[in-house]
Amino acid sequence: MRGKKINWSNVTQGKLTVLREVGKNKHGSILWECLCSCGAVVNKSSDVLKAEGDVAKWEGKAKVRFWIIVSLFLLGLLVGLVSHLNILCINA
Repeated sequence: MRGKKINWSNVTQGKLTVLREVGKNKHGSILWECLCSCGAVVNKSSDVLKAEGDVAKWEGKAKVRFWIIVSLFLLGLLVGLVSHLNILCINA
């Protein structure tokens, strides 16, 4: 059973901006005319639009995780450097 119909007009999902509803595909899913960030106009079903949004959210979270890891690595290097300098100062 399908849920409520979502109006995707003027919504951006991933690299696609939905322009308007254009009909249904052979499976009965609603098709939407979309403008891709590359400039192409394509027709996508609601299922694909939902998946595009999920991918965009995942990519955003992955970027945040990457920068957290980089920050922790750099912090570890800084702490190691400070510890090394303290040892040099104590032994001098």
